[in-house]
Amino acid sequence: MKKLTSLFALLLLFSTSGFSQGCLPEGIGFFSQDSIDNFQTNYPGCTEIEGNVIISGGNIKNLSGLNLLEAIGGELFIAYCDSLISLNGLNNLTSIGGNVDLSANPRLKDLIGLDNLTSINGYLWIEYNDSLQSLDGLEGLTAINGKIQIAGNTRLTNIEGLSNIDPNSITNLLILENSSLADCNAQSICDYITNPTGTIDIMNNLPGCNCPGEIAINCGVVIPCLPYGNYHLNHQYQIDSFSTYYPDCITLNGQVKITGSDITNLNGLNLITSINGSLVVSETSISSLEGLGALDSISGYFDIALNNNLISVEGLDNLKFVGQDLDIIQNHQLENFEGFNSLTRVGSFLRFWYNSNLKSIRGFSYLSSVDGNLWIESNSDLTDLSGFANVDSVGEQLYFRGNASLKDFSGLGSISVVGTNVILINNDSLLSLDGLNNLYSVGQDLVIIDNQLLSTCDVESVCAYLSSPNGYVSVHDNAPGCNSQAEIEAACLVGVSELSDKPLVSIYPNPASDFISINEIGLNNEISVIFYNQLGLITSTIELTSDRVDISHLEKGIYIVEIKSNSGVSRQKFIKN
Repeated sequence: MKKLTSLFALLLLFSTSGFSQGCLPEGIGFFSQDSIDNFQTNYPGCTEIEGNVIISGGNIKNLSGLNLLEAIGGELFIAYCDSLISLNGLNNLTSIGGNVDLSANPRLKDLIGLDNLTSINGYLWIEYNDSLQSLDGLEGLTAINGKIQIAGNTRLTNIEGLSNIDPNSITNLLILENSSLADCNAQSICDYITNPTGTIDIMNNLPGCNCPGEIAINCGVVIPCLPYGNYHLNHQYQIDSFSTYYPDCITLNGQVKITGSDITNLNGLNLITSINGSLVVSETSISSLEGLGALDSISGYFDIALNNNLISVEGLDNLKFVGQDLDIIQNHQLENFEGFNSLTRVGSFLRFWYNSNLKSIRGFSYLSSVDGNLWIESNSDLTDLSGFANVDSVGEQLYFRGNASLKDFSGLGSISVVGTNVILINNDSLLSLDGLNNLYSVGQDLVIIDNQLLSTCDVESVCAYLSSPNGYVSVHDNAPGCNSQAEIEAACLVGVSELSDKPLVSIYPNPASDFISINEIGLNNEISVIFYNQLGLITSTIELTSDRVDISHLEKGIYIVEIKSNSGVSRQKFIKN
């Protein structure tokens, strides 16, 4: 019996020390030095943590208590360890089954301790480690199956530790805000930028590692274009060298972001014809968009923002299509939009915000529709909307707010359809709604508030809408005459001529199926009859030659019948059954 007990003990010892043993499928968090020091006591023989591992704590100084660890089945997160100076203790770790995040460890100088790590099944994220000088310790890493992100490591000078990673295992690459990093031509990085499988974002490092084109030159390779983007142009020399970095590249994929106070012109981009993504021009010192003259289309959004020296948008002579939003925001010297004269379509929102010197919206002479919102806000000098003379529809909201000099909406006379709301708020000089007369369809709400001088709101479109609103109506804090829905409705009625206490006209029968008769009282002139459906769309217009009108062609439903003559206008509801 004694021999049997001894044999069992020997087998137990052999099983716990001779083979890899998994534990903690739910993962574990180490938040103090004691929790690391006691790991082998608390989990004897554990060499593989099957779940995620979190190491985070201000008093964690070393990882020696993890020295038996060979594998992690989930993610490894080492962050906010203010006292940690080394990763020694992880020397036996060979594989990690998820992402690796090494962030905000201010005393960590290198990654020695991960020397035996060969594979990661996820992203490698190394950022905001203020003392990190190199990635030494990762030389054994050959595959990651995810994104590499190296960001905000202010003392990092090289990334040679990444050299042996298979570039085919990298899905995306991001290297940014490493203010001491000029050398990025590790072999894996050179290979990846030559044949990327995803986006590349490289910027705000030192020259030499400030964009993919610079790295390519240092690697001795040529990259005609980035097949997935992205292009970050933060200095004038990068604009000037664009055709050197990317020879023969005229169609750009992904995001193109041009930002930097030393950028004074865009002439180096003069061969670009299309962007299959978005274009951002912000916080530059350019005075115009000259240099983009060959650009024909942008499939994504186009932002022009915070360019304090931008006087005009001339230079966009061939731009015909913006697939998503066109936003022009806080360009305080910009006076007009002449330069958009070839633009025919904006696929989503068209927004002009906080352009304090903008006086005129001219330059959109070929634009016929806006698919999303037409949003004009806080352009304090704006008085002229004539550039929208050919726009006939707005897919979503028509929104004007805080345009202190705007007196009316002259220039919007072609707009007949707004898909959702009309919102007019806090336009201090607005006197009337002239220009919105032809707006026969408002899909949802009407909001007219805080326009302190606005007294005339009884334009035809508003009167027609209020006779059968499609949504919420809010009218208040304007001038008398337009200070409530009731005031506008009263003004609309005043506009209808009356010869006596009797109605101007009567329609009968109502409801009707095939014909109606219109009894005109005292009107001996030409009369037209216009039928509007519940969306405010004109469905039929008839010049009255007798008192009998054929309505058989109308769909069943509720209509507003507008009867016009030289003597006045009458509107009545009518039901077709």
